[in-house]
Amino acid sequence: MWKKEPFMALFFYMGLLVPIAAPVIVLYNLLYVPIV
Repeated sequence: MWKKEPFMALFFYMGLLVPIAAPVIVLYNLLYVPIV
């Protein structure tokens, strides 16, 4: 299935990762960037 539909797999993984990554990126920008 994944070999036939690489783009669908990519969007599927993006859909899983973005909600997890977004708050991490926000916290990183709030905490790390002002220090440096």
